[in-house]
Amino acid sequence: MLSRAFLRLATVSVLVFATAGCGGGASDTTTTPSPTSPAPTALQGVWVTTLRGTGERVTLTLGATGYQINRGTNQANGAIGVSGDQINFSNSTACDGTGAYKWGITGTSLLFTAIAADACPGRSEVLAGYTYVKN
Repeated sequence: MLSRAFLRLATVSVLVFATAGCGGGASDTTTTPSPTSPAPTALQGVWVTTLRGTGERVTLTLGATGYQINRGTNQANGAIGVSGDQINFSNSTACDGTGAYKWGITGTSLLFTAIAADACPGRSEVLAGYTYVKN
């Protein structure tokens, strides 16, 4: 049953990415807001996903103002700030820079869509386009 739901969410993810660049106009990336508010309660908790290709399990723990990512024996944590449907990941113990993502929750599933290139490639590898399930 989970695999059927995953396939539906994966299909939606593909459609979102396929249509994301179809606006036709120039975008202004300099006006991206800097979320600084705590995460809403619905976003907080322990979330898990499985990486395509490798089959690795990733656990993402989101608190009011911080996060932790566990991928195999690798771990990183840092700060988050949320404004509406945007979440910024920053102050990582694994790399410098900020990653900005759109997030959305449907039922017990959380999907991340990158707004711009994440300064931390490892973080991007486990967030961009992945659907997490609340644990």
